[in-house]
Amino acid sequence: MSAVYLISPGSTACKEHGRILVRKDGKTLVSIPIGQVENIVVSSHAHISMPLIFSFLENGRQIFFVDGFGRLQGTLGAESLSIERLENQKAVFEANHVYWTRYVLGEKMKEQSHILKIYAKRKKDASLSDIASRIHMYRRSLPKHEKPEELRGLEGSASRCYFSAFPYIIDQSIWHWEGRNRRPPRDGINALLSFGYTLLERDIRIAIAGAGLDARLGFFHSNNGRKDSLVYDLMEPFRQPVIDRFVLRVVNLGIFTPDDFEKKDGGCKMKLEAKKRWFHRYEEYLDTPMQEFQGQSPKQYIRFRIEKFGMFIFEQGIVPEE
Repeated sequence: MSAVYLISPGSTACKEHGRILVRKDGKTLVSIPIGQVENIVVSSHAHISMPLIFSFLENGRQIFFVDGFGRLQGTLGAESLSIERLENQKAVFEANHVYWTRYVLGEKMKEQSHILKIYAKRKKDASLSDIASRIHMYRRSLPKHEKPEELRGLEGSASRCYFSAFPYIIDQSIWHWEGRNRRPPRDGINALLSFGYTLLERDIRIAIAGAGLDARLGFFHSNNGRKDSLVYDLMEPFRQPVIDRFVLRVVNLGIFTPDDFEKKDGGCKMKLEAKKRWFHRYEEYLDTPMQEFQGQSPKQYIRFRIEKFGMFIFEQGIVPEE
């Protein structure tokens, strides 16, 4: 089964002849049998009909309501099943937390290496290939470690290695890059990365709800009740292929320049007009099918991967080797 996402402002979903119809601006965007849908994710900007709500309640399926940032605000339907899934998720992560930590960090390092290989080929720069090879070595060493602090150490080393490659990718005569920094970011590219990761968090939250997972329970970041750990766990494999790829593209195409930023509150922030340009470009990018995402858009790719992750959590506990 799959999830239906009712997120875009002005979109509506209704029940008609045993099907879910999603419409916007007078056009039918989705038509799917109700029996094939497990969850519906609805934002405050969208509308779901009462007959469709009652149909989901009658069939023991769930509707998740999220705010504009993707944070879960409430759930309707299948409460007993929800408790069962919560306990299942907790048990799987407790039993296999080392496995899942290695898995997401391995995926992250694979994407870091992949993006550097793309630019190595494009720029004909052996330095980028060498850095990609070093990250690959960090990835290969993951199975040798079990302690969380050791795995975090490997992840940190790979990330420092990855970001050390940026001077070979961006134009250093235009951009000032001294490595990754945040809280607050101190230069334009770091500001773009941080802003992008914030928006990625929104899409990860929405996908987690669609997969029927509980965002509070993770396996890598601490389950301390102060943050939704699973969101930050599942952001890791998507940072490079979704956000970094977009940031490097718009920077190298000159869509953003250092003039689009200002020093403020001890950090560097996008100016208002640049932020508007970001939203337009980013939302267009999220909805564009791409070869690197198996013909899916980045938004579809995120949801597909996390729904698949949820399926393995609730059915098998681990992901089979590809």
